[in-house]
Amino acid sequence: MFFAKPAEPGAQNWFADAEEYKFPPAAAGGITVEALKRKNGTVAVTVTGLPGVTSPDGRLHFLHEMPRCDTRGLHVVVTWTRKDVILYLNAVEVARREFAV
Repeated sequence: MFFAKPAEPGAQNWFADAEEYKFPPAAAGGITVEALKRKNGTVAVTVTGLPGVTSPDGRLHFLHEMPRCDTRGLHVVVTWTRKDVILYLNAVEVARREFAV
């Protein structure tokens, strides 16, 4: 879990503008989560290091519409079990990927 927001001071409405922002990755226990706000109004979230993920590049990729954010930034949470990975943005489940370990 982490909050992501631009490092540029004074970036107003950054979550809705036409700029791209790459946020610093969050890592714990060998698992890394990266978020990128794209110019087209979406956010790409990439998760690496999850046991049992068998994608060609060993990563799980999520793409979702960028939600509105408050002054804390974008709240990104990834949870997983033996059967699925769930992405939450600002406390709302936005994606679920099933896989078998």
